[in-house]
Amino acid sequence: MVKESIYLVGQISTNNNYTYLWRKEVREYFRKNKHLNDGFDIIDPCYNEWNLQYVNNTSTIKTDFYNDLYNDKSINLIVPKDYTYVLRSNGCIANLNHYDLNKPVIGSLFELAWYYQCPEKFVVGVFAGDWETDTLCSHPFVRGTVDVWCKNHLLACDLITRYYHLYDGDN
Repeated sequence: MVKESIYLVGQISTNNNYTYLWRKEVREYFRKNKHLNDGFDIIDPCYNEWNLQYVNNTSTIKTDFYNDLYNDKSINLIVPKDYTYVLRSNGCIANLNHYDLNKPVIGSLFELAWYYQCPEKFVVGVFAGDWETDTLCSHPFVRGTVDVWCKNHLLACDLITRYYHLYDGDN
């Protein structure tokens, strides 16, 4: 079986741990059953040594994250790194909930634009509210990119699993 790659798009903020938690829950969803783990490779931009050094075992973020982030020249690699994630993936789960109102979702919008240029890749949008009336989600650029909407990330996982015929009814 060829593995499908799913990139986890969405806001990343040290001010709201949920931006890390939902991604962890998606990784665990696909790991909990062997047939799902064999079928999907999850690309989580938060699950790497650089990001994980700022998250301790209680999932609280160290306060020096932003100082280190913007003083470290490697931050300049974020755009090409994320672009390669889009190219490597078969599609994405794009969580467009805005968890930290003090931080823009510019990176997520760039990633959606890259997916728009790759119509063969799927985009499953996640938004807890009404995406048809939300200013961001109902914008023509976002509507033109997102193929289908789900209320949460686990429903998005179920949808993708069923679409790829890997659902066994026990999830």
